[in-house]
Amino acid sequence: MSCYFITELPESIGNLRLLRYLDLSYTRIKSLPESLNVLYNLQTLLLCDCADLNNLPANIGKLINLRHLDISGSGIQAMPIGVENLVSLRSLPEFVLGNVGPRGSATQEMPIGVDNVVTPPFLPEFGLGIVGSRIDGLRNLSHLQGSLSLSGLENVDNLWDAKNANLKGKQKLTTLVMEWSSTLSELQNDRVATDVLEMLQPHQNLEKLTIKGYNGRKFPTWIGDPSFSKLECLSVTDCKRCRSLPPLGSLLSLKHLYIKGMDAVKSIGAEFYGYSSSSSKTFASLETLTFEEMMEWEEWLLPTSDGHMEAFPSLQELQIEKCPKLRQQLPQQLPSLVKLHLTECEQLSVSLPQIPRLKILNLRGCNYMLLSSNLAINCLASFELHNISSLKHLPEWLLQYMPTLKWLVIVDCSDFVHLARCKNDMQYLTSLQHLVIRNCSMLVSLFEEEQPLPQKLEYLELDSCHSLKKLPHALHSLTALQELIITDCPRLELVPGTTFPSNLQGLVLRGCGLDLLPEPMINNITSLEYLCIGGCLVLSSFPGEGRQVPTTFKQLTIDQCPNLEFLPEGITHSSNISLELLEIFDCPSITSFPAGHLPATLKVLTIWNCCNLESLEDIATDSMSLESLRIGNCTNLIFLPKCLNKLGCLDYLEIDGCPGIVSFPQGGLPSRSLKKLHILDCENLMFLPELMLSLTSLKELKLSNCPSIASLPDGGFPINLVSLEVKDCENITPLSKWGLHRLASLEKLKIHGGFLDVVFPEWLLPSTLDTLHVGNLPKLKSLSPWLQHLSSLEELKIMECHELFNLPKEGVPPMLSFLEIRGCPKLQQTCEKNWSEIDHIPCISNHL
Repeated sequence: MSCYFITELPESIGNLRLLRYLDLSYTRIKSLPESLNVLYNLQTLLLCDCADLNNLPANIGKLINLRHLDISGSGIQAMPIGVENLVSLRSLPEFVLGNVGPRGSATQEMPIGVDNVVTPPFLPEFGLGIVGSRIDGLRNLSHLQGSLSLSGLENVDNLWDAKNANLKGKQKLTTLVMEWSSTLSELQNDRVATDVLEMLQPHQNLEKLTIKGYNGRKFPTWIGDPSFSKLECLSVTDCKRCRSLPPLGSLLSLKHLYIKGMDAVKSIGAEFYGYSSSSSKTFASLETLTFEEMMEWEEWLLPTSDGHMEAFPSLQELQIEKCPKLRQQLPQQLPSLVKLHLTECEQLSVSLPQIPRLKILNLRGCNYMLLSSNLAINCLASFELHNISSLKHLPEWLLQYMPTLKWLVIVDCSDFVHLARCKNDMQYLTSLQHLVIRNCSMLVSLFEEEQPLPQKLEYLELDSCHSLKKLPHALHSLTALQELIITDCPRLELVPGTTFPSNLQGLVLRGCGLDLLPEPMINNITSLEYLCIGGCLVLSSFPGEGRQVPTTFKQLTIDQCPNLEFLPEGITHSSNISLELLEIFDCPSITSFPAGHLPATLKVLTIWNCCNLESLEDIATDSMSLESLRIGNCTNLIFLPKCLNKLGCLDYLEIDGCPGIVSFPQGGLPSRSLKKLHILDCENLMFLPELMLSLTSLKELKLSNCPSIASLPDGGFPINLVSLEVKDCENITPLSKWGLHRLASLEKLKIHGGFLDVVFPEWLLPSTLDTLHVGNLPKLKSLSPWLQHLSSLEELKIMECHELFNLPKEGVPPMLSFLEIRGCPKLQQTCEKNWSEIDHIPCISNHL
């Protein structure tokens, strides 16, 4: 029953005495009947994400065999008093404990008797909410295993309740989450919070620990104790009153540490590293360390001054985010560090530490002075700079240390003028393969002086560099370059003689203000497979009359070039043996295609918003491999390709917004290959394609807003249709003559619009339907009694049928799981009065 639109269960569910498993997750259930409590054999009750469910049954404790109870993500605000007796529970992903009054009472009466269930090994999430059981309700659940989450700990005001919860005795717990509400935690005295957390010490077998929103001023002694030898993951977040971190360096197995939102911490020093007599290393196993949103943190001190203690010997990834006051040095010896991410640490201006194995360096919103001194980063493979103010170019000394750099990204550096300033700076980047520069508004050119380029460069992207005027003269020498992408660089000029690398495979020029493409630019690229020209508002033509496009061409996309009048003539040349995709969008000045036929290799042709294009009659041949043809918003188009019926590979045909089309070419459409046909917004189309009945492969047919179509072709619709949608074709053949009963494979039927014939004869609808939508049929007064016999129907939508009064008196189909009624006032009123006739349907739209 999971995911169905269920709002309540009947009391009769109590008759299912042998029921063992009940899943109501992701439903709209609002309450559970008291009769649920007599299901003594029930072992699993799942209520995940039941947001409208606020309470459990009062006597749920009678479910003595219950082993799995999951209310995570539900609206339940309190667990029942007596939960300590649920000793058979194996899993309880969330336990909600609310605000309680004097010991022994609750502020609100809660379900009782949850105390009769026997054996728990697993309780993932134990939440403390608004009202209900105390935390000592956990005391007898000694067999819990896996994960346990405690939320709402601000409601615990008695340390003995916390002690009696006996977390220390739950040996099979591996994951523990402890959470105080961020909005209510200040209601708890900080000393009480400290004592409570002290008493909630878990067993030493714990592997993962999360502490969130803790309200105390210091951490209890057990956090960081070396006896937690199995602890691998620790997260401490939003503990805003704590002035120092616990001694976590003594946790010998700790691999992942995440610290966030410790607003009172100003310094991290010796107290953080801890001490272990058995090891000279602190954080000996730590692999990832993250500090985030430490708003007052100013300094990070080394563990000792005598050099006898080694810190972070295994650390591989260090991430520091949004620590605006941090200005002291980072740890200087990080021998295993591979990844370093620094984000929005504006005052951190000292040099970066010596990191001999560093491979990934990511700096975002930081001070450019971090790059002001020599670094030992000879293994660096990836370097990203985002929003580094005052950075005008990469320092020469830094480039010297990057012989292994493969990936370089520079983004949002508003003062960045050149990638390199001196003549031979780029010679150091001997391994560079991927270069991206985005949104650097002051970038004029890649280099202040012309110089040799990185010969291994494979990918170059320049995006939103509004001052960029020229490309390097030596660009053609990049024989390894495979993709060149230049977008939104309006001042870029491609001077005559500009040549791109001959081995280039992909080229994108978008929003570059080009009025002319230099002739050698395209024609000399012997390996070019993909070309995209877009947003070039003044471009009027392609170079070279009669010149061939590269024979390697596979994809050509032209987008938003309003003055482009002519396509490359070479696309219809007999030597063009590779073109597979041709897309043309928003080119209103194009009136025709070049003379000749498109290549036989073409598989996808899309033409959209070319309002002056008049004819496509001769572009195709019967030898083409075309699989998809989409034509849209070509308002002057009159003629479609003549040989449509001979395109033996055509799988998808869409004609949309072409009012000039009156009819399809003679011969109809390809009968063996076409699977999907959409004809939309063709107001003057009078006839559907001939021989529709022969389209034995057609599975999906959509007709919309074609008011001039008055009849169906002889024989009616193709008999193997799976989906049929007809919308706003008000003059088409009456419904009763569609022959829908012959469509033995039809699963989806959608009818929308003011048809003249609005009667559903008993024999009209095929029994294979699983989805039926009817809409905007103002004269429809009744549905067929045969609707009940649609044994496969699962979804029924009825919209804007103002005269429809009721559903068939014989009832709705037995498998119906979704019902939506919208804009049908009479029918809606009837359904509300006779709700019992449809309340068995799992999901009913709330438009009723």
